[in-house]
Amino acid sequence: MKSGRREVGKSRDGRGRISVRIFLLTAHCLLLTSLIGAACGLDPGDPTLIDKPRILAVRAEPPEVQAGWSVELSALVAWPDSTGVSAEDVRLDWIACRLAGRVTGQGCADPSSIAYLGSTTAGEKFIWALPVAVTTEVAPRQTVLVGLGATVGNAQLKAFKRLIIAAGDTPNLNPMFAEVRFGDVTVGQVSSYRPGQEYGILAALSEDSAQTYVEPSPSGDPISKVEEPYVSWFATAGHFDKDRTFLAPHEVTWTAPDSPPEGGRITFHAVVHDGREGSAWVTWTAEPASD
Repeated sequence: MKSGRREVGKSRDGRGRISVRIFLLTAHCLLLTSLIGAACGLDPGDPTLIDKPRILAVRAEPPEVQAGWSVELSALVAWPDSTGVSAEDVRLDWIACRLAGRVTGQGCADPSSIAYLGSTTAGEKFIWALPVAVTTEVAPRQTVLVGLGATVGNAQLKAFKRLIIAAGDTPNLNPMFAEVRFGDVTVGQVSSYRPGQEYGILAALSEDSAQTYVEPSPSGDPISKVEEPYVSWFATAGHFDKDRTFLAPHEVTWTAPDSPPEGGRITFHAVVHDGREGSAWVTWTAEPASD
């Protein structure tokens, strides 16, 4: 996939100003969420069903950075198969807090603390070379907020990503899928389904996806912990028996719709989170069985 880079703080068509406004709303929603424990833009329907454009995940590689590092930003944006939208049609606008010292509290709600980074399409990754000031002025284990505005047809979507400033020499790594099986078929091969039938889906993570890390206790003494990755499941049709799996092996049952959707194709997404801002995903499709 391509990498996109444009001059920070500038936009040829004014989209940057639109994205800053979108991010301000997201930042306010983040602050409200931290106070009342509610989710921003929570859909009361089936959380696994992609029946409208949605941002399912935003990924930073690496998820923790140190001074002078570059970070590769990407997003999993999903939409119904029937829309006819391609990844090249989806525009992603990336922004971030301009000043490291204003990342927490109300800082990101201040327009002067927001910088427009650039834009890509949904099929591209964006490379951001963090200014040294960002990674030196923010205390270890603090965050830099990266905002994303996605345009999918007439839909305007927004999301944010916490980019962690590494505290030591062993920063967190993103988890990885070792294998995903749809029925008896390994994802990556041709998958098919029959209307109304149930299919087991199994996701295996790499051995190092659950890292051991140290964090201070309330008394200040270090405590060793192990990450507990969980997987979220999505599809453009059909129904999962659960929307998340928390223990390995990560298994779900998906029931195909009673009749194929328009065009027949169904797109699936499995997203793993490690609970410390690390993430990864796998996307595949299935077509109606031919016989």
